[in-house]
Amino acid sequence: MRVRAAFIGTVAIGVVVATAAPAAATRAQSQQIIGLDSPLRVAVGSAPSDPVTVTPADTSLMLQSNASGQWQDVRRFRPDLSGAITIQYPTAELGTQEYRLVPSTPPGDPAMVDVIGYEERATVSGWPKGETYIRAGEGIVRRVEASPPGALAELQARDGDPWQTLSSSRVHEDGTLRLDLGKAKEGATHYRVLFPQQELVEKRTTTKSWTVVGYRIPPAIMLPDILNRLVRPLGIPRVSWQSVSDGDTARAVCVARELSGMKPSRSRPSPELRGRWLRTQKLRKAPRGAVPGVNVSLACQAAYFVQHGKVVRAVPVSSGRPGYPTNKGTYRIYRAVNGTETSNLFPEDHWNMYRSLYFHGGEALHGSYRDEYVRTYPDSHGCVRMLHKDVDWLWRNGWTLGTTVRVYGSWR
Repeated sequence: MRVRAAFIGTVAIGVVVATAAPAAATRAQSQQIIGLDSPLRVAVGSAPSDPVTVTPADTSLMLQSNASGQWQDVRRFRPDLSGAITIQYPTAELGTQEYRLVPSTPPGDPAMVDVIGYEERATVSGWPKGETYIRAGEGIVRRVEASPPGALAELQARDGDPWQTLSSSRVHEDGTLRLDLGKAKEGATHYRVLFPQQELVEKRTTTKSWTVVGYRIPPAIMLPDILNRLVRPLGIPRVSWQSVSDGDTARAVCVARELSGMKPSRSRPSPELRGRWLRTQKLRKAPRGAVPGVNVSLACQAAYFVQHGKVVRAVPVSSGRPGYPTNKGTYRIYRAVNGTETSNLFPEDHWNMYRSLYFHGGEALHGSYRDEYVRTYPDSHGCVRMLHKDVDWLWRNGWTLGTTVRVYGSWR
């Protein structure tokens, strides 16, 4: 009985040995991953899935990711009885992430998968809108913020014809895009940035058209920019309108003329004069006949604070209205009131004179109850109204008792 049992056992073992090896080999040879989609292109922030079927049906798969050149396990997936598995990948980042599926029982050849994360649309911020005026022949380079890094952008232009591609460049890793538009041509040229559909951009993206006007003589629409650059740093209020029908613009034009050595006038400047101002870096030279001290130009409704032949400040004023003119001449400040007071001749229901500096009889440089009373035209009863901040400047810098005041010119 013992011998028989041993024989049977030996046979059984022999059978197992004889049949096990071919089964394993057959199984290893038949491993397949069917339905794998690579590369997978998905929007950034989404977690893509990939339905596959494996054979044999009991083959599990290990998902691995390539991090810094080393494969690391992410998650094991087991099929159902039919061998079906849905592989769920981690949330997609911008760019390409490399994965592989490794059969785990027994180890087999890995199947490679690339997940490419793209942005839905490329974006550009800082791209100009409307019109920009640039001297003809001047180079134009724009640096804007853009995304996604690595995306291809095309710079396009047209001047009446269909859009033409000038150059192509990619968004830098720091999220910026440098665009060289070349030199401005005389006349209007339209520019735009186009992102064609590509690996990192799902949809074709185009910026709005930007118009660059190349000029030899600056157009009238540039007048506010020119005046603000020249006279606003001196203290003249900001100009927003190109027409001299606007009082602030007319005053700024008059001041720019006078500080350019010309006869003061509030009329529309010629193209040649606009070109001259465009080439001028700054206006500091005192007008003809100016005295050290405060020079009140009735024509411009402005006052120039002059020191050592230079204008250290140019400020808006409102002089005497018709019937109450401010007397012309050269005077000295003889009385200073460091506070508020009400005029004896023209009292109101509130104080109407701020830190008055009297230079001729009852005529004084002073602030008013509100700065809005400093009009762009003569409106006082003979005094020279100034903004509070400009009167404060005179007091702060010691331009009070003894300071020379010159009133000259004519409103009409």
